[in-house]
Amino acid sequence: MPPDETARLCMGCMNDRGGAAICPICGFDENGPPSVPFQLPPRSMLNDQYIVGRALGAGGFAITYLGWDIRLARRIAIKEYMPSGMASRSVDTSEVVPHSGPSKDDFNYGLERFLDEARMVAQFEGHPGIISVTNFFPAHGTAYLVMEYLEGTTLKDHL
Repeated sequence: MPPDETARLCMGCMNDRGGAAICPICGFDENGPPSVPFQLPPRSMLNDQYIVGRALGAGGFAITYLGWDIRLARRIAIKEYMPSGMASRSVDTSEVVPHSGPSKDDFNYGLERFLDEARMVAQFEGHPGIISVTNFFPAHGTAYLVMEYLEGTTLKDHL
């Protein structure tokens, strides 16, 4: 899909939703409430290449989003370093702001470990049991890993 047609993409499934307000394929409503605290708004642009969709999930230190790679015209997963107890997000700018004091030091330490994880996982590209990391970069006061997107059941849902 050409970049000028990305307005037709559903941020819930990254399929063409036409002009519908609610996606006829997955039922996602872009104007609905966020599913994860501090998540980026749908349609946020990262690195001039990636469109952020719905949050797929969140843990103690990261939020994972469905995304769209404009250049490659494909779905991706985007993992954002966002430790819930150590930082918050500026509503106006989407900047991640670490809390002051020891939390700021812990945030910065965790950010470096997050980037180390990206470098390490990227070395295993092509391994059948590990998701491929295709890019990672700092932005908005935090960092992002771009990974291939695989549909399926999560281990949590399976259990």
